[in-house]
Amino acid sequence: FLTNRSWNTNKQKDPRPKVNVGIRPAELRDYEWIVNLYQLNANNGHFTPIPADKIGQFFINLIINHNIEVRIAVDSARPELGRINKLIDSRMLIITLEDIPIGFQMLSVEKKDGIDQMELYLLAIAKEFQNMGFGRFLTEHVIDQYRGKYLLFARCYKKSIVAKNMLKKLGFSTKRILESGTEEMYFKS
Repeated sequence: FLTNRSWNTNKQKDPRPKVNVGIRPAELRDYEWIVNLYQLNANNGHFTPIPADKIGQFFINLIINHNIEVRIAVDSARPELGRINKLIDSRMLIITLEDIPIGFQMLSVEKKDGIDQMELYLLAIAKEFQNMGFGRFLTEHVIDQYRGKYLLFARCYKKSIVAKNMLKKLGFSTKRILESGTEEMYFKS
C-alpha cells in the first residue's frame, strides 16, 4: 500500500533535484496535524465543521479503528422514525514529501443496493503545497488501488471547484446535484 515517487515540484524545467513523495496509511503520530488541516479547511468552507468535543474521537476512531460513526435516517421515506448511529469502514491516507505529511485523503466503504462503494470522502493538501499536483497524485493512487473493486464516488461542495475539476479530468462525472448544491460524482470505470 505504500508508494514512493520522485517529484519535481516546479512545472517548468528545474535544475534542482527531485523530491521523494510517498503515500501511506495515517498513523497516530499524524493525529494533531490531520485535525489542524481539517479544521483549517472546515473554516474555509470546504468541509463540514465537527464540534470541538467530537473531533478528537472522530479522527482517533478513523486512525486506530478504521471507522467513522455517522448518523443516518432509519428510513429516508419516513423521517419521523429518527436517526441512528452507524459505523462505516473508513481509512485515511497521508501523502508525504520527504517523509513529512503534506495532505490526506479519507475514504469510506459501504455496500449500498448490493454494490460495494468507496467514497473519496475528504481530500486536503496543505496550502503551501496546493496546485502542484499532489492531490491529483493521491487521488490517482486511490483510483489505481480500488478501480474494479469498488464503485468510486465523491461528493464536492459548491465551493470545491478545484476538486471538482480535478475529479472530472480523472474520469469522474456528475451524477446529481443535491439540494445543498453538493455535486455527487462517480468514476467511470
